[in-house]
Amino acid sequence: MSYIILLVGAEESAIKATVDGDFITRIEDGAIFNVMGGWLNEGVEITLKFGPKNEKERQKQLTMTNGSRRFIINIDGTVSPRNRPILVLGTNHYPRLYLVDRCSPNCAVFKNIDGLSRSGEPDVEGDDGIPLELLSHPSCGIGALSPFVPNLYNIGFMNIGMCKEENALKVVYRKNNLIISCFHSVHLTMQYPVPYAGNSIMALGMEKPPNFLHFLFNKFRLLFFSCTYFSLNSDGTISPMNAPHLALGFQVPNFSIPRRDPILGHTNNPLQNDSPKPLTDKLKLFLHLIMTRFLLTGKW
Repeated sequence: MSYIILLVGAEESAIKATVDGDFITRIEDGAIFNVMGGWLNEGVEITLKFGPKNEKERQKQLTMTNGSRRFIINIDGTVSPRNRPILVLGTNHYPRLYLVDRCSPNCAVFKNIDGLSRSGEPDVEGDDGIPLELLSHPSCGIGALSPFVPNLYNIGFMNIGMCKEENALKVVYRKNNLIISCFHSVHLTMQYPVPYAGNSIMALGMEKPPNFLHFLFNKFRLLFFSCTYFSLNSDGTISPMNAPHLALGFQVPNFSIPRRDPILGHTNNPLQNDSPKPLTDKLKLFLHLIMTRFLLTGKW
């Protein structure tokens, strides 16, 4: 287990845990609660990660990643990160954006797919961005679920998902990238470079023009990994370029959308057969994690 994202579920499947004043620890294996990426902001997921096995590891984990593994229980029964008690654990009214099977009723179908395909062309109306409004989920769109907070190196990320239509992000489709138009260089990207159903979609990049070093790192990431490249489909869906059988979507289905036929040449079950290949994709994943850690924290 590298980490597991925690969600709200049935009462009978609730985690059994202990609290020691710092860590919230799952009894069965010693895994502890953690704020993903050490990013103490609204809208960020809580995960389970390996807990300390001895006192030395405990002291190390108490101070690592911005104190993201330390929690307090408030007198009203809520739970807060110790280093930022203004925040508490909770749920979001709207679901995150994920990759789903393109045949699925969970797909996001976009209203303005034709306008989006022309938005990156010069001198085209709407070059300030096309709103990501949804046809599949009326009165809804794709918007920010967390603030965009850059680090010292001017690089940051934000979680994105379903929102009210009037809050939909405006994007420009250029060189197979979906670029959020209100930022300098923030792209929609897969969280991990291997396309599989369940991989989450987030926004990552630079709010302002980068210096030369970080410009090179960002270009290297965009070129080496295909996690930012998407294709616009005639049915209104958006797919990773190297996985046309997948599309942007949600955990919450829309049953008004009929199930589509499988995409020719991609009739495999994406939940079973899209796992990383033994060497190439695992190496890619390792390099991607190292690169993302440096871009977001400035640390290797």
